[in-house]
Amino acid sequence: MEKKEITIDEWICEYLSDQTLCKKVEKFLKTIFKKCDKFVIKNPSPLLRKIWELSKHCHQLRPSHQQVVKFFMRAFIKNSQKVKFLRETATISSECIKKLPRKDLYLIETALTTQTKLVLTTDQKLKTAIEECKNFLKIESYLIDEFFNIYEKE
Repeated sequence: MEKKEITIDEWICEYLSDQTLCKKVEKFLKTIFKKCDKFVIKNPSPLLRKIWELSKHCHQLRPSHQQVVKFFMRAFIKNSQKVKFLRETATISSECIKKLPRKDLYLIETALTTQTKLVLTTDQKLKTAIEECKNFLKIESYLIDEFFNIYEKE
């Protein structure tokens, strides 16, 4: 089975900070860790800034949240087997660039650089825009709950 390179957006930080959603993301992270898949993150990027902010303020979270954030940082962000940081990314075709949300272009460029070409998001507008450009981008996009259900069964 091909190892997945998963492009994520800022939802990861929101989920790790939320009491209810933290357990859900913890289960997802453990599944990714077991499957030997990895996250792909552009460096620098808005996502990476949010991750470092979350790490810096982790001590302000409840102890159960702190454990999950520390696991995320140790098992993924600081582990080169579980994260790939990209300084250089692919460019988006001119046919699509106008259709995509400007703030998310870095995510699309990141996904285009990977073998898997997979974006995981909570943003329905982004998912719809990717689908509208699917013929040019060849990127698969999933909303989180949709992906969690599929991923756990693989």
